[in-house]
Amino acid sequence: MSIFIILIRIFQESFYFLFFNWEPCLAFLAVFSIGYGSFIAIKQKKMKRLFAISSIGHMGYALLAFSTSTPEGLQSMIVYLVIYVITGFLT
Repeated sequence: MSIFIILIRIFQESFYFLFFNWEPCLAFLAVFSIGYGSFIAIKQKKMKRLFAISSIGHMGYALLAFSTSTPEGLQSMIVYLVIYVITGFLT
């Protein structure tokens, strides 16, 4: 979660004028991460590996919300990450 907070700070304050150049790359990485995390997690037999690989997919969903560069997208990313962290602590 802290990595995404740092990412928000860097992109919103330092590179905001270049964000439209980065947006297609971030969206591609997000979709790739979602696909990779979903399809590779299907074949896993150990629970530790399943959780590790599925977290790659979950971070893809957060990156997809970040790639919109709108306040609503950033808000939804933060809410998603807070829920993800809370459910991680409860399991």
